[in-house]
Amino acid sequence: MILSTRGTGDFFGEMALLTDTSRSAHVIAMEDSRLLVLRREHFHRCLEEIPQMAIGLLRAMCVRLREADDKIGGLVLLPVPGRVARLLLRKADENDGVHLPGRITHQTIAQMVGSSRETVSRVLRNWATNGIIQVTGRKISLQHRGALEELAGLKRPPLSGIDRRSGEDRRKRQLPIDFPDRRSGIERRSGIGRRETDAMSSLGAQHPR
Repeated sequence: MILSTRGTGDFFGEMALLTDTSRSAHVIAMEDSRLLVLRREHFHRCLEEIPQMAIGLLRAMCVRLREADDKIGGLVLLPVPGRVARLLLRKADENDGVHLPGRITHQTIAQMVGSSRETVSRVLRNWATNGIIQVTGRKISLQHRGALEELAGLKRPPLSGIDRRSGEDRRKRQLPIDFPDRRSGIERRSGIGRRETDAMSSLGAQHPR
């Protein structure tokens, strides 16, 4: 499983420098890279001579800890589409909010969300068909951020309206957007046609399990 990805200017291996223990994970370069190696004695000397460096390191580690908490919560609580949506949103926010940085494969996404490549490919293909994302080669851009936020559990789905029957106001909630077999249709009661739409009716979308 891929724990995270790093880009230009990022660092890794800091735990081994701070705790004098072995590394908890290994790193694989996804493309040709140039790395700067900082040994433990040089690192400690930098901390002593530049105290502000320690503050910056603590900030970066807090950000990574928060990311780890979010990822653990997503793996426990969210289905695969929700985990993929949360990953795409986070990676886009690391760039310009729309485009995912670099080239990312379906296999990489699957390993980051704890799923299979086939399932991730099916999810992304469905979203691309319905205009939620745009896929060009290995580059992905977000087209409908609100739908992804709803899938990721970051946005509460709106209520579709109020159905008045027997003197009671009954709110008709939108259907979950990760069930493809819930199709929109016509429900007939008392000779009146009432159209039930799912959460993605504005896009005419059906989403995979």
